[in-house]
Amino acid sequence: MPFRPEPFLALLLALPAAADAQATRRGASPPDPMLDHTISVTGGLGIASSETVIRYDASDGTPGTELSAEEDLGFDDQEMASRLEITLRPRKRHRIRLGLVALPGERSARQVIEEDIRFGDDVYLPGETVESKLRLRAWSASYGYSFVRQPRVEFGVSVGVTSIGLLAEAGVPARGLREREEQTVPAPQVGADVSFRISPRWYAEARYQYFEVSADDTNGRLTQLDAAVMFQVNPNLALGLGWSAFDGDVELREVGDSGVFRQRTDSFLLQVRAGL
Repeated sequence: MPFRPEPFLALLLALPAAADAQATRRGASPPDPMLDHTISVTGGLGIASSETVIRYDASDGTPGTELSAEEDLGFDDQEMASRLEITLRPRKRHRIRLGLVALPGERSARQVIEEDIRFGDDVYLPGETVESKLRLRAWSASYGYSFVRQPRVEFGVSVGVTSIGLLAEAGVPARGLREREEQTVPAPQVGADVSFRISPRWYAEARYQYFEVSADDTNGRLTQLDAAVMFQVNPNLALGLGWSAFDGDVELREVGDSGVFRQRTDSFLLQVRAGL
């Protein structure tokens, strides 16, 4: 089932009213959304621009054709992207993040090919119509500690794990051919992040994350950079514009299940953040 962000965004918009009412009843000081929220939820919708390369080898190890999904298979290079992240701050300098990386959802295409394509155990011929589908999802969970925590700036580092799930399908309906490859690759990650208050209502933030895995049958690397400028509507609600760059490269080397997947995605997102 495809991820639908609309219910989460509706919840985000409802949270601040409940938080304001609670703070009024308690006579509490309003929290600083950059530093003080015990829990915050960030949702985003926008446009992602992608460049994708895929190769799926035959079961006997014969290398498949290295394909550009956009140029060879007809995928759109721009799609809708969504993001969801939950941040917990159990203590002032400690943060736990659970997030869905900003990427396009499931993509599909239909293209008449001009050259032979080997995809898995099948060979598609020039002039045939190839139907294909791609889905890439990445979840991350991390723990962060802030070495610097001041009213105008916060800086910290993090460790965690990222899980990348890939599904690729291609086939020629006219001949009843279809190949499907699905993989999930988990890997450790390290990162650093900084937040800076520009003015009483504006603040900016940036985060860099990196992971790499190297094993007998898998080699993978991912770099991710997220940045945003946020406007504080009230102590519990912020709106902003975000940018996310995802650069991933996975190679599978196990005979019978080998191939290559590379993707570069730049996403621009309208973001909503609500916190308590």
